Amino acid sequence: MARAKEKAAMERRRAGAKAAAAEVARHAGRVGRAPDRLKYSIVFARDAGLLEGGKSVVVRGRMPPALVKLAKAKTGISSDTELLTAALANLVAADDYADWLIAHRGSIAADLDLDV
Repeated sequence: MARAKEKAAMERRRAGAKAAAAEVARHAGRVGRAPDRLKYSIVFARDAGLLEGGKSVVVRGRMPPALVKLAKAKTGISSDTELLTAALANLVAADDYADWLIAHRGSIAADLDLDV
């Protein structure tokens, strides 16, 4: 049963990868060279319905030019709006495993026999 679930999860990840490739093709030139992590973040945000509706919220800020230039070069995104959208999607889709692991530090008894 667990193996079937793992296989189904793997298939969903593969389907997600194909969806990410399609999303990147749709945004050709904007996210084409972006790292996979960023591509999946954008797909995650889209699948969660976070990219639906009009763009009605204005987010402004002054950024160091070198930071913006490097971010655009690394991602292949040329639009400031798309760059901010990708950055926000990356924050929303972030993996919280490290926080969870730290929160559980010391929760296993020191005298537990792990048979190692």
